[in-house]
Amino acid sequence: MLDAASLAEKIRTEFGSVPFPAHRGIRGAMAMDDWIEDEAVLREITRTKDVHGE
Repeated sequence: MLDAASLAEKIRTEFGSVPFPAHRGIRGAMAMDDWIEDEAVLREITRTKDVHGE
C-alpha cells in the first residue's frame, strides 16, 4: 500500500500533463446539474470558482 506522499506523486506522474478543462470544471458541471445551460455562464463559473492547477 502507498503512503499519501507516494500516492500523490503517482497521481501527478499519471495525470500531470492533462490540461485543466477550460470549457467546464467541476463547479460548472455541478451548475449544469442545477439546469444552468448557458455556456458563457458555465465558463464564467469554471473561470472564477474552480481551482486551476496541476
